[in-house]
Amino acid sequence: MSKAYDRVEWPFINGVMSKLGFADGFIDFIICCIKSVQYSILINGEEGLSFRSTRGLRQGDPLSPYLFLFCGEGLSVLMRLACQEGKICGAKVCRASPSITHLMFTDGCILFEEVSNRGISVLKEILREYEVCSGQCVNFEKSTVFSAQMQMTMIGTWCFKFLTFDRLKQRINSWSIRHISQGGREVFIEAVLQAVPTYTMACFLLPKSLCTELENIMTLFGGIKAMGREACIGVIGSLYAR
Repeated sequence: MSKAYDRVEWPFINGVMSKLGFADGFIDFIICCIKSVQYSILINGEEGLSFRSTRGLRQGDPLSPYLFLFCGEGLSVLMRLACQEGKICGAKVCRASPSITHLMFTDGCILFEEVSNRGISVLKEILREYEVCSGQCVNFEKSTVFSAQMQMTMIGTWCFKFLTFDRLKQRINSWSIRHISQGGREVFIEAVLQAVPTYTMACFLLPKSLCTELENIMTLFGGIKAMGREACIGVIGSLYAR
């Protein structure tokens, strides 16, 4: 979404909270917290007149991420309703399994639908309705379309590479390992690197080749030392056992 926090419409937040069963007094209190914010602009070092906004959530406010979840719930509901009405079919592991229409993550989402003109049109309609209601706007420069015959293993592999694998490499590259001892590297592996793929591993059965590549990345970062290597293999071994 383009400038996701800045485009949030307050009536949409109010409506979603009401549908979810929040008390009217609590909703009024939350909306009052949002509307009470004042802004001012510095012009040549001098502060201008204060003014209030009519939409949007403040970046850095501890309350904003929780309120933005209501926007994501609105899109999730639209996808579920479309699936119940038979407009979209999503992806299935087998014929008897439930359909997967969407996956939502911290900073992105993945929508699943059949590769056809009808499927694309329905997704566009859902996104258009979501944009009108919530104020959001799809940023197509940050969006990607992926077409393939999908099974659960392939879905898990693609999600892992898209949301986790590249991020894992970027995080390792951002660390200056020259100033980190062997013990410090092992702490980073256990506390940070192994935590990155935890969610994906809990949802999908990843291929051995991908797990091996993940193991190699951690092993190279930790150094060829028995303790570091065993720590890396521990997570992969638990996945194989499943």
